[in-house]
Amino acid sequence: MKHSKKILALAMSIAVVASIAAAGTLAYLTSSAGVINTFNVGTKGQVEITLDEAPIDENGKATEGARVTENKYENILPGQWLDKDPTVHVQANSAESFVFVSVMNQLGEDGILNINEEAWEHVETLADGQQIYMYIGEKAAHETNVVAATDDAIVDLEPVFTKVNINKDLDAEGLAELEDAKIGVIAFAIQAELAIEADVEAGIEGATAIQVAGEQAIKFFSQYAPSQGE
Repeated sequence: MKHSKKILALAMSIAVVASIAAAGTLAYLTSSAGVINTFNVGTKGQVEITLDEAPIDENGKATEGARVTENKYENILPGQWLDKDPTVHVQANSAESFVFVSVMNQLGEDGILNINEEAWEHVETLADGQQIYMYIGEKAAHETNVVAATDDAIVDLEPVFTKVNINKDLDAEGLAELEDAKIGVIAFAIQAELAIEADVEAGIEGATAIQVAGEQAIKFFSQYAPSQGE
């Protein structure tokens, strides 16, 4: 479609890699999985987002300090609640936008995430298991779900989730089966004005800017699976 070249997005991913260490320790490592930039060359402004999380202590609990894109969780126990709060930040001077995230949880029922459903609405489940969510929280306009232009300030959206609950019934064998499993999170944003423009150009009866933005997000996530990591 002719509007596709106008999309501007910045996406950063984090992946939690599970591996077995000595003495039955299950270690979770969060690492940067890539940054993708597509730039709008027009005059409508731009959108820039980042994704990070709070640093943790040796018990997997959030601590004070600069936010990070890498944490390591050690000495994990069945039934434990680990702090993890992937948070999208819309950077200063960004245009109005729709914001989405993809969550890939390969731990399944052995690592339950407390998704913030009041701020992130489920949109789609992709064939590879990615769960796509759209931001609908306090920083988004009612009904339109548009995050307002940020002017000179950074807008911190509500975390996608804040906890990972390790299955309390896991034994040593169950923990071993989690080796190399991942939790991946990717953030995606598209200018609201471009989505509205695409809506008009599409000429599809009943189509809305939200639907167009959602289709673009799904297309993006489909070609960049958080399960891949880096």
